[in-house]
Amino acid sequence: MQFKPFTYSFLFALITISFTSLSQVSNTASIKNGIKIKTDGLTVSKAYLTDEAGKEKKLNATALNEAIYVKLEISGWFVKNGKVNLGASEKITTDKNLLILYEDDLFPGKTDYDAEDAKYIHVKAIITSIQGDIKFFTVKFRVWDKNNGNEITGTYTFSITK
Repeated sequence: MQFKPFTYSFLFALITISFTSLSQVSNTASIKNGIKIKTDGLTVSKAYLTDEAGKEKKLNATALNEAIYVKLEISGWFVKNGKVNLGASEKITTDKNLLILYEDDLFPGKTDYDAEDAKYIHVKAIITSIQGDIKFFTVKFRVWDKNNGNEITGTYTFSITK
């Protein structure tokens, strides 16, 4: 992943995306934490926020230097020889609509992910410093199939606990 710095000096954010199994899933609602999802060809059966240890978050809040993850359970990939070719992007803005971080493709040049791993994706955000009166952050994400363009777009908000 290539980190692209933002132009504002009051805040630092870091994102990563990876594959994991969803071991901390509650059987109640499938989309939690106010996450808004729009699908086009792919299906999200579960989406929720967790902490670094994978514990499901009840509130959309984290401390400075502590990760917050959106975990997605996805199906509908175009699979060839047991592999998928996926892309993901993420944009983080403040409540005042200031751009903090934007990554247009977290998988540039990378192809052929194991289809079983691609079922479970999580994207991590960490805010490492903050100055000024920022009440919350909005995360917009997109995950897509590079073979056929099918995609998921979504948003959620979170705050930093003091």
